[in-house]
Amino acid sequence: MFAAAEVARHAQGLRVCIDDDDRVDAILVTAAAVIFDGLAGAVLARRAHRTRICWIQGLPPNTTLTDYSIRPARLDDIPHIVEQREQMFRDMGIAARFEGMATAMEAWLQEAMPSKTYLGWVALANDAVVAGGGLIVIPWPPGPMTMDARCGFVFNVYTRPAHRKHGLAKRLMAAIHDYCRAEGIERVVLNASVFGKPLYEAIGYVATEQPMMRLGL
Repeated sequence: MFAAAEVARHAQGLRVCIDDDDRVDAILVTAAAVIFDGLAGAVLARRAHRTRICWIQGLPPNTTLTDYSIRPARLDDIPHIVEQREQMFRDMGIAARFEGMATAMEAWLQEAMPSKTYLGWVALANDAVVAGGGLIVIPWPPGPMTMDARCGFVFNVYTRPAHRKHGLAKRLMAAIHDYCRAEGIERVVLNASVFGKPLYEAIGYVATEQPMMRLGL
């Protein structure tokens, strides 16, 4: 009988993308079903999936993996949102007065979240916030793209390094998109970093022909 790792090797032989967890799960189930029958194959497929994730992270095969969940951000998440914003800019190599920015951001969120000026979502790992993303819905005049007089602006999408490669940014973006669709918001924009651009392109975002310009006053 094949071990879970053996099934994982068979599935990896199909050259699946390690970042697309849903697709990998489906292929692992298929691979296990070919080798085994019924419930036993499905159980072994799940074990193979866990083996694959441990292998990606460099962890022992028997490591207990984290279960992630997504929920709307709350006021008690403000310290996490502030920290994620700072770490995002640090990762991008953008200099800033981070201490002052943190103080200003926290004060702004204390008003912006209750008024729903800022809408946020966070990813949890065993009740700890490990990733997040935000949305501001701004008035925008109707134009060639849509008659909707609103535009969703996505920002603050960040995942702690230890929890990357689990599809959390993709799930956060899905939650933001679901909210926008439910509210009838027809367009969403964002500024993509070098790190985030592949994800955004993969889920359908395209670069505009008219680059944004700015002026500090």
